[in-house]
Amino acid sequence: MDANGGWYESSYKRTCIGWDMTTIFLSGGGNEIQSVELDKAFYDSLMNKKILYIPLARSNDKYLSCKEWFTKIFAGFGQVTIRMVTTFEELTDLDFEIFDGIYMGGGNTYRLIHGLRQYGIVEKIRRYTGRIYGGSAGAIVLGKVIKTAELTDENPGLPDVAGLSKLQDLSIACHVKESMINQLVALHIPILALSESAGVIWDEKFLHLTGTGPVWIIRDEISERIFLKTKIGSL
Repeated sequence: MDANGGWYESSYKRTCIGWDMTTIFLSGGGNEIQSVELDKAFYDSLMNKKILYIPLARSNDKYLSCKEWFTKIFAGFGQVTIRMVTTFEELTDLDFEIFDGIYMGGGNTYRLIHGLRQYGIVEKIRRYTGRIYGGSAGAIVLGKVIKTAELTDENPGLPDVAGLSKLQDLSIACHVKESMINQLVALHIPILALSESAGVIWDEKFLHLTGTGPVWIIRDEISERIFLKTKIGSL
């Protein structure tokens, strides 16, 4: 870690993540200032800078502003090619492997997982071998189950709470405050809980933290705050 608390500019690209690894980037749901370290790490990990942007957790009327927001962030880092979809149907015939990374943004978790299931996208994402970035709702759907979303999102009546299971047995919670920990413990499931200004990089061997906010691991009805770099096998 450098004097400014930044661990990634000096060592992330060289030693932490190899090109042949599927790596997950999780944002706690904060704004672009809070997530800048995670966003830059995601960008730096992409060899050809080709991103598939999926903003479908939000309603249709938000897509134009989503595109402007997303482009401003990643074009600010350098050259980038962005393909944004505005319907789940577009994803059905799209070859995900032509992209270095997939970015699933925030919104309503239930809306996102329902669309991914309805159009057969769940298995495509599970099989995808590139980088995946999930922000808020996009992060929650990557977990084992999406039960954590009931603390922040309105469920339109979706009974199936299964997620994409990209992080072993862990479910993901975002926008977490200290006052919410007991509610998450009461769900009786293993949870990786991120505050809004926190980010996590999961590289199949280690869990690395970015940002300034706290991250907790909840398991066996016990919560513990984690710091810096943690072996996944020890979670």
